[in-house]
Amino acid sequence: MKIKNWFYNKLGIKTFKTPSVFKKRWLRWILLFVMILTMVITRRNNLQLNIILYILGIAFLISLIFDEELWHKYLCPYGALLNMTNKANIKKVKIDENKCKNCGLCAENCPNNIITITKEEQSIENTECLYCFKCQDVCNFNAILYQKSQLLPPNHKQD
Repeated sequence: MKIKNWFYNKLGIKTFKTPSVFKKRWLRWILLFVMILTMVITRRNNLQLNIILYILGIAFLISLIFDEELWHKYLCPYGALLNMTNKANIKKVKIDENKCKNCGLCAENCPNNIITITKEEQSIENTECLYCFKCQDVCNFNAILYQKSQLLPPNHKQD
């Protein structure tokens, strides 16, 4: 059990679900642009401003009030950069459907809420994956794999 959840249960605090206004894809790109612009301006003007510290403080406050998904999936500048690079990544986190028992532990522990576990489907939305491997850590059946997304055909010759 997560420490945050244990703490919230003891105090009777409930977190809010991610508001739909924050689920706009363009919002994360605007925030990334603003962060980079702020870093450039502070650097050019020799200002002593620790932007990363402010971002961590904002992330902490948001995570106290809302589900982790809001920060990790929709607001985090690092998540935006990962999203951009994940599309070209040849390795992906996958669920081995033969080993998966649909227990849902992986989906429950994913900070980005990108894992779908139903009787019909077991999938991970890799473009939003943080590669934290929390899903792999909690899987009792070793069904979470990190491997190449597509296997090469047997007759394929590598250059």
